[in-house]
Amino acid sequence: MGLQIAERTGVTAVWPGWGHASEVPELPETLLSRGILFLGPPAGPMGALGDKIGSSLIAQAAGVPTLAWSGSHVSSLSFFSVCTIISSSSL
Repeated sequence: MGLQIAERTGVTAVWPGWGHASEVPELPETLLSRGILFLGPPAGPMGALGDKIGSSLIAQAAGVPTLAWSGSHVSSLSFFSVCTIISSSSL
């Protein structure tokens, strides 16, 4: 619905705010494909931070305090994949 409103009103840019739109990693590319600038983070970080385990791993790797959790069922390969997503995105 937000995309249709943006197109009908002829806006040139969209800021997703803090709600649902800010958690949709497909939104930046969708808007760009319609000539509308996305005023927010790139899709890669949006997707990585939308994953609760992945975002916790990213925070821990950056030295941000997080709640304790066992970390069970998370392999180092999963951690590497999350880090690759972040490092390949332009922040």
